[in-house]
Formats: sequence, C-alpha cells, structure tokens
Amino acid sequence: MYRELKSLFELNRLRDDLHEIYFNQIIETFAISLISVFIPIYLLTKGFSLLTSFSFMLVYWGAMFLFTPIAAEISSKIGFKHTIIYRAPLLIFYFSMLFFLDYFSSILLFIALLGGFSAILYWVSTNAEFVKSADGEKSAKQVSYLNALPQISAVAAPLISALILTTLGFSVIFLIVIILIIISQIPFLLTSDYKERFSLKLRQSWLFLDKRFFALFMIQGVIFSNDFLLWSIFVYQKFGIISAGLTASLYGAGMALFTVIIGKVSSEAHKRKNMLILGSIGYAFTCIIRISTATPLEAFLISMLAGIFTTLISIPIYVEFSSRAKKEGVLNWVTFRDFWLASGRVMFMLGSMFILIFFSENALVAGFALAAVASILLVLLAK
Repeated sequence: MYRELKSLFELNRLRDDLHEIYFNQIIETFAISLISVFIPIYLLTKGFSLLTSFSFMLVYWGAMFLFTPIAAEISSKIGFKHTIIYRAPLLIFYFSMLFFLDYFSSILLFIALLGGFSAILYWVSTNAEFVKSADGEKSAKQVSYLNALPQISAVAAPLISALILTTLGFSVIFLIVIILIIISQIPFLLTSDYKERFSLKLRQSWLFLDKRFFALFMIQGVIFSNDFLLWSIFVYQKFGIISAGLTASLYGAGMALFTVIIGKVSSEAHKRKNMLILGSIGYAFTCIIRISTATPLEAFLISMLAGIFTTLISIPIYVEFSSRAKKEGVLNWVTFRDFWLASGRVMFMLGSMFILIFFSENALVAGFALAAVASILLVLLAK
C-alpha cells in the first residue's frame, strides 16, 4: 500500500499529458465538489420547489445528452485541451448566474442548459485526452490514478463547503470555486494540443458502438443521479446541511479508499467481472437500506459503502472502455460513453419527476428503489 501511495503522489513531470489531466482534475474536482452537490439544495433555500430543483437537473443533464456530439465536434476542431480551456469562461458564467440568481430566477432553466453544455465540453475533452495519452500496458493503473487523485483531493470538499455555508453563505463558496477553476487551467497552457477527426452525423459509428456498453453507461448514469441528487436532498431534508456535506465527503472517501487498491487488480478480465458483480449487488443493497435511514450515523455509513461499491462498478467499466477506445477510435467511443451516461441520468430524472408529481411523499424513496433495480441489472452485463 505504501508503494501505491508513493506512486500516486509522484507527479513531478507536470508537462506530461497525463499529469496535466491529473493536476486539472485534482483542482477542478475539488472546486466542483465544493458546490455541485449543494446546487439542488441551494435552489431549495432560494424558495424553489423540489420539482423545480428536479427540473433544473433534468435540463442540466438533458443538455449534456443533447450536446455530446456537438462537444465532440468542437473538440475535434480546436483540440481537447483548448476545448477545456475555452469552456472555462462558460463554467464561470454559469456559477456567476447562480450567484446572482435573485436577478436571473426567470431564466433558471437557461442557466441549467448553460451548465450542462459547459460540463459536457469538459468531460468529452478530458476523457478523450486521457484515453489518448494512457499507456496501454499500464492503463488499469492509470485509470485508478485518474479516478483516485480527484477523489482524494475532493474528499473533504463537501464537508468544508457545508461548514462555510452555515457561517458565510453561498456567495463565498461561489467565489472560491471560480478562482479554483481559473487555476486548474494553467497546466494545459504548457504543452501542445491534439485533434482527432469526428463526424457529427448520428450514425452507427458512435451512437450504437456496442449494445453491452450502451446499457452499462446508462445504468452508471442512473447510479450517479441517485447519489448526487436524491440521496443528497434526502439527507439534507432529514438531517440538515452539515450531514449532507459529510455524507458526500464519506461517499468520496469510500471511492478514494478502494480506487487505488483495485486499479491494479482490474487489469485482469475475470477479476473485473467479479468486481462488477460484487459492486452491483452491494450498491443495490445500499439503495434498499436508505429507505429506512433513521439517524445521521446510518446515513454516513451508507454513503461510505455506496462510494466503495460505486468504485467496484466504475473502475472495471472504465478500464475496458479505455482499452476499446484506444483501439477503435478515441473520440467516437468517448462521445458514445458520455451520450449514454447522460441519457441514463435523464431517464432516471424523468422517472423521479413522474413519481414526485403523482406520488409526492414517496418520490425520493421510490427513486432509491429504481436505482437498486438498475444496479442489479449490471450483474447480467458482467463478463
């Protein structure tokens, strides 16, 4: 374990492409983690309804869904790193409009659209840059680092943010986030960029590359939405903002704890299968027990377990995805992945909103049940 941690923090060659990604992800993940989980809660504190908060995230993820091919087209034209850099002002503008929400409340859904477009520009370019730069022989280890470094840096972010929110409010958090986003762009200014041809036509070459991965990515989208939105709001409404921040931090701690350890193991196909099965069953279990959560301590334990099981799901899938993308076309595979991840989030959000409208008291609990069913389906896709 000491060797793994020593390797994890040996980031001396900043000019190397992968180290640029690591540095950017560490800073930006910390920055986004300070505020992202609290945005639906922020809307509730501003007097918006739960349905409006759901609608905001639906439009945000819907924008990621719709704009994925456009983001890929932009990346292919100006390069992955330049796309990340040029999208930073959009992200800053998005947070600035949320900061001044009292003046922009009438265009709330436009703000969500802008945020979603900014997010997909980032993730298409970041994933493409990582896959392009990764060493095929060491990709499993590098995948674990790519996931672990941001998680480690961001473990305490939600709790820190919650503490700041209770004393200084959202304005200070928004300011900190904007400054950190600017700092995170510096590494990409130091080296050359990379472009890859991509056609915007909605054709089989990227939309339906693989039936199994299509389902894997959609289910991952459901899992993310469940923890990011439903669970955070559930904990906030029951136990308050400090508990919401601590559960988010413990979720990240669970992910970081296992990510480095299992990265080495996930290079073997049969072990990836076992990890995916264990992760899917374990995550479904955490969804079921959330329904009867009665104390903050229970919520904290559930969050850490959910982070561990989410890692057992995400790392094997990303290792296999990275390997396929490296061989068959980076940008097409990244576009395919991000498109269906976003579609899973949108479908889960639509289902949750339907439950909220017609069975309002049971919306969050029913959402946990939907996520549990989706997670169990991963067992059928493990191979």
